[in-house]
This record gives sequence, C-alpha cells and structure tokens, in this order.
Amino acid sequence: MNQNNNLSLSRQVDTLSAYIQNVSSNDVSILQRQSKEEIEKELEQGYDQIQHIQKKIVDEMKIKAEQAIIEARAEFQRKQKLDWLQKREELLDQVFQRVEQEFQNFVLTKEYLSALPKIVTEAIEKIQIDQVILRFDKHSDQLIDDRQLVDIAETTGISLRRGEIFTKHHGVIAESVDGRLSFENTLEARLERRKPPLRVLASEWLFEVNNG
Repeated sequence: MNQNNNLSLSRQVDTLSAYIQNVSSNDVSILQRQSKEEIEKELEQGYDQIQHIQKKIVDEMKIKAEQAIIEARAEFQRKQKLDWLQKREELLDQVFQRVEQEFQNFVLTKEYLSALPKIVTEAIEKIQIDQVILRFDKHSDQLIDDRQLVDIAETTGISLRRGEIFTKHHGVIAESVDGRLSFENTLEARLERRKPPLRVLASEWLFEVNNG
C-alpha cells in the first residue's frame, strides 16, 4: 500500500515537475519574444530619433550654407561697389586734372578776357570791405588795365589797388589791406568750389547714363 502510494506520489511529482518545466519554458519564450519586440521597438524609435537628428543637422547646415552664400555674395557686391566707386573717383579726378591743365590755354582766349572783369567784381563783392587789394597772376595782370579797375571801383564803390603777382593759378585774389581777409577767385578755386555738383553731373554723364 505504501509502495503504491509512493509510486503515485512520484508520478505526481514528475507530472508537476514536467508542468512546471513546460510553464517555465513557455514563460521564457514569452519573455524572450517580449524582450525582442521591445528591443526592436526601442531600436526603431532610436533609428527614428537618429533620422530626426540627421534631418535637423542637414537642415541647419543647408540654412547656414545658404546664409553663407548670401553673405559672401553681399560682401562680393560690396567690395565690387567700393572698387567701382574708387575707380570712378580716380577717373573723375583725372577729368578735373585735365580741366585744370586746360586753364593755361583758356586764359589765352577771348572768353577769358571778357570774363575777367566779372571775376574781379565777384571777388570784391565776396570779401565785402571798403578797401581791397587785387592780386593777379602775371598774365591776368596784363589783361586787365587800370581803366577797367577804375570802372569797377566806381561801380562797386570800393577803393581798389593792385597787389603782388602770384605765380600759381589763374585769376584774381581779393585781400584786405592788412591781409587778414581774402577771397580767391582763381579758375582753380572756382573749379574747387563747384566740384561737388560737377562731380555728380560728370558721373551721370560718364557712367550712369552709359551703364543704363
């Protein structure tokens, strides 16, 4: 009897052991399958994150590259404009230098002879004093005679007399007796005073118009 009971108990133990092993095996398989799915899911999410990060980096690089191109183009255009402006100023300076060189020929013309009394009168009016010393370059001093100076003095009501000859420039310089006041009305000084508007006109005529 005891033997039968022992046999029955042994079988129950074996059955229970087999059941436990089966359940354990199934649980392990389930756990393994779940772990694999979770790992794959994590990897997939990680891959998506990597792709997102890569896209963000690429987009930022594109934006920076486009900005760099825009800045480089703007800097190039700025330098080109500065170079052009510098070149334009150099060309305009050459134009005015040529004009000044032509003064030597202009003072020999009838136009200058006719304009000289007006240039003298203008200088006198600019200085605005009662007694004026007029200084001329050598050629202009020979062109205007004493009778003309008397006429100018009577017209303006100002006492005039000749001063020392100057060697540079062409025209007249009006000075006060004490030398503290003066107004230079030479051709060179007149050109210098008119350079700003003349530069604009010369620039439009030589450059903007031709460049459309």
